[in-house]
Amino acid sequence: MGRDFTSVLLSLPKGDTTAKTPPSEFPIFLYGETDTKKGKYTFDAESAEAVLSSFSDYGNRLTLDYEHQALSDPPVKAPAAGNYRLELRDDGLYAADVHWTDEAAKHLSAGEYLYYSPAFHSDEQGRPNDLLNIALTNLPATKRMKPLVAYKADNKDETMKTVLSTLALKADASEAEALSAINALKFQLDELVKLTGKGNANEASAVITAWKHSHEEAAQLKAQLDKIRKDAEELSFNSQIKDAERAGKISPAESDPKRVYAMSLKGKEDSLNLLSLYLNTLSSMVSGTSAPVKEPEAVNQVVSLTAKEKKLAHQMGVKEAELLARKKARIEQLRDRNVDISNDDDEDAA
Repeated sequence: MGRDFTSVLLSLPKGDTTAKTPPSEFPIFLYGETDTKKGKYTFDAESAEAVLSSFSDYGNRLTLDYEHQALSDPPVKAPAAGNYRLELRDDGLYAADVHWTDEAAKHLSAGEYLYYSPAFHSDEQGRPNDLLNIALTNLPATKRMKPLVAYKADNKDETMKTVLSTLALKADASEAEALSAINALKFQLDELVKLTGKGNANEASAVITAWKHSHEEAAQLKAQLDKIRKDAEELSFNSQIKDAERAGKISPAESDPKRVYAMSLKGKEDSLNLLSLYLNTLSSMVSGTSAPVKEPEAVNQVVSLTAKEKKLAHQMGVKEAELLARKKARIEQLRDRNVDISNDDDEDAA
């Protein structure tokens, strides 16, 4: 099986001293066609599967050397420049978790080696199917490729893009804008920590989560309480209707006008008190007929709230003056209809 060699052009960006640190990862084969001095080769999904299968079968970390000395025939002394493992990513095959020797790191940082060259076997279509090793070299075969030490800077750019995206900033936002956004978030976090009275963000987060759960529980309890109140009001309303039937104030007949009006109060705001006020104005019926209607009392009669009505107003959070005004208005309406009016101040009258 024949060998083929390719290499990636390396050169440091001018004026960029921070990019001279050897990278911990870099691409070996990118998907698609690559042009080299020895011809073109194509790396695709089938190539990736073949190379990774060979690597898995080999079972060892792969090595970097100098000028492919490890592949010399006859063999020569070939010190390693480093070692790595393979990792397949969205755009191709990478050397990942790269460990450089001190000597190789010095060469790269000093710019003494600018290129790297993967040695591989290929199939008849020129597709890589077995990676042998990678060498540091100054005679690259691959055309127009990125510098090895520049991948460190490229990774930094990608990291910056990720930071800007996380901060919901535009892709072309400056470092100053990113720093400003980070400081704003830090200020908000500090305020939350102060608000909770805790010592750090984790403890503050736990408190806020507890608050959220408490709020949700409170909402559930309120819903349950509202239902209990509604059910209790309905029971009380029906109880007053039954009491009025037993007292002969209204008829059990659905067509009874007094009963129809009483039932129309159900579901209205302050329905219990309205029903109580109305039922207090009715007199008992004898043998199915109403008792004689009393003469309307003087308009200037003093109208007041019973003790029970006052207690009801307090429980419902209604001002006594408001409830009294409602009672007076209702009495006036009933007077206009010549209905018997009773304003008994006895507590049991409510």
